[in-house]
Amino acid sequence: TTEIYTLSLHDALPICLRWQANRQPIINRALLQYDDAMRGFMQAYKYHYDIELAQLFKAEFTNFLQSAGAVVYVPIPVKNTERGFNQVTALINRQQIQLISILQVQKAALNQKQAQRNRWQRVQSVQPFYLDDELISQISNQKIILIDDIYTTGTTVRQAVELLAPFTNQQIDSYTLCR
Repeated sequence: TTEIYTLSLHDALPICLRWQANRQPIINRALLQYDDAMRGFMQAYKYHYDIELAQLFKAEFTNFLQSAGAVVYVPIPVKNTERGFNQVTALINRQQIQLISILQVQKAALNQKQAQRNRWQRVQSVQPFYLDDELISQISNQKIILIDDIYTTGTTVRQAVELLAPFTNQQIDSYTLCR
């Protein structure tokens, strides 16, 4: 049952208890399941730097994002400067969706690869983001959709929400290509 799953998750990750006790729940909606085929796609796309692969999902992912309605779209910023492109924004038709790139990456977090960390290391990671103060007025009291490529532990989303939540009284959710 859901209750048993929730309890076992709390037992395994005490940080989730603290988060849920002090914050609104974050809803993640994913277009696709992160299975073996998607793992292969992400390997080629993100780690072999094949930006052309973004075209495979761009129209469908853009339509999926638009289903959120009247919201402010905030992409998770790229931490890997070696890649040369943001794997999140490359998946979106920018003529149809306006992005507010208010989240910026702290210098200390650049080139830290999430895929090389285990679950516990991800959950315990320090805040990798800061806000571009000049863009705060564009998110103030707006419903925000965070956009990322993959949702695994939810740590990245929680870290982003931690910074954005003080500036809105609306729900902050996340939409990802896969989970």
